[in-house]
Amino acid sequence: MKRVKKAVSAIGLVTIMISSSITHVFAIDSTVYEKINKEMITTGVTHEHILRFNKDGWLNANVVYVNLDSEGIELDLLQSSNGLASKETLSNMANMKDDVVAAINGDFFYATTPDSPIGAMIKDGKIISSPVFVHDYATFLVDQNNIASVDYWKYDIYAATDKGRIVPITSINKYTHEYQSIMMIDRNWGTETPGYNPNHYDMVEVVIVDDEVIEVRRQQPSTLIPENGYVLLASQGNAQVLFDNFQVGDIVNVRTNIHGNNLDDIKLALGGGTILVKDGQTANFTQGITGNNPRTAIGISKDRNQLILVTVDGRHQSFKGVDGAGLAKLMVELGSHEAIIMDGGGSSTALIRGLGELDSKLVNYPSDGAERRIINGLAVVSQLEEAELEGIKVEINHDKSFIGVAREITVKAYDENNNPLKVDGSQLKYAIKSGEGTFSANKFLPTKAGKTIIEVDYLGKKAEVTLEVLNELAMLKIVPESLRLSYSQTASLKVMGVDKKGYSTVIDSDYIAWKDEIGLGTFNGGTYTAGDQAGRTTLTATIGNKTASIPVS
Repeated sequence: MKRVKKAVSAIGLVTIMISSSITHVFAIDSTVYEKINKEMITTGVTHEHILRFNKDGWLNANVVYVNLDSEGIELDLLQSSNGLASKETLSNMANMKDDVVAAINGDFFYATTPDSPIGAMIKDGKIISSPVFVHDYATFLVDQNNIASVDYWKYDIYAATDKGRIVPITSINKYTHEYQSIMMIDRNWGTETPGYNPNHYDMVEVVIVDDEVIEVRRQQPSTLIPENGYVLLASQGNAQVLFDNFQVGDIVNVRTNIHGNNLDDIKLALGGGTILVKDGQTANFTQGITGNNPRTAIGISKDRNQLILVTVDGRHQSFKGVDGAGLAKLMVELGSHEAIIMDGGGSSTALIRGLGELDSKLVNYPSDGAERRIINGLAVVSQLEEAELEGIKVEINHDKSFIGVAREITVKAYDENNNPLKVDGSQLKYAIKSGEGTFSANKFLPTKAGKTIIEVDYLGKKAEVTLEVLNELAMLKIVPESLRLSYSQTASLKVMGVDKKGYSTVIDSDYIAWKDEIGLGTFNGGTYTAGDQAGRTTLTATIGNKTASIPVS
């Protein structure tokens, strides 16, 4: 049990406005360790981080509870700035919008060129992308009364001309194989049509501006998609259908009928996969969700006014992930009366703007090692106005140190509406409540081992942070323990200091003297860059009279 405690101690956060609970349970469900950190990140939105260990290993989940009726909280859809024909990372999508407090990855997508979402994207009654072709993938919906639901949709889309012609449309801003089915695209798709090429036999593109056909193009190169219009297009057999039914000057209306839903009543809709939970119980899955993998899901409370946005990490050295049954069970545990699975695997991504943070940041561990480019996402946006200072959060860059090794203190402020505020560093006052050390700007240099408590005062608002100052440095350890590099390749090196009891912490590169014994590369802080000569060398890190080395080839 001591090993379990020690393994997770580095993951804990030291912040104000966080409630943290740790449970050690030996029960039928085999959970032996659980730590939950909760933080209100803005009014009506709470982030919960769950770290749990049981017979199946470690579970690492990020959960966001969103009260849909909270004033100033809105949902938004995220997509690439280049349109639905391309993918982008969730962080880049979120950075294009202001005041995103939370976001998760969204729908599945076709692994084709061009890209496109499998399911629907609807905002304020306007279709960005039509629903899924098949009916075994569900759609998440929030109506104009902020009531959320998930369901399997059936729909039909058609274009009607003023001459009485009716032409069915297969998709809106959604790729069909080699454009064989009739597709409608607008500026949500991108800036240009695909145009003719040998793979798109007999491509026809009907350009419509302000509901009037201005051009019927056959086997023509790509053209601009009008900003105040759209293009109907198809190749092969359906190209002839378009060519025969549309003429310049025709007035065209595109109608979308989503069975059981009025389009004007839809505030936001986003496609996903199978329904995981129905009526508070695991549903009958319409797609296979086998194997433990990273997962993303959206849950809905019984009163349908609260969303539960969940990511579970997997394909990681510590976290295996969950299968469909495990995900459904977790969603019910978290309060879901209904739930839908979203894209998972390497696409599972969660962003959070913590209380007092100015930007949203990645909080999960994407299984690719970095964020994957995805087709869309769901964002939670705060529209609350800036108010008076309410409080501060104090963080330290490492919760342990050694005598003579400084740590950086960061102060974040938030207002009465839980909006972040910029901090004027000249107004910060630091004090030691326990322990010994000195301050230089926002850095604290400890001079005595033991528990140190630092108090920060900012314009009358106070908060504390704790630093554990370890006993005498006994040895150094370099991570990784060896390197194999190509010419000009770089590697980041981390030096861990270890005391006589085996406790360790990172020692910043400012305190480390690095040496390449043979001189095959160069250092810039803790980053090593290989040169243009082959061979083997040894990299050595030194602090005081302590050294550590690793082999490099």
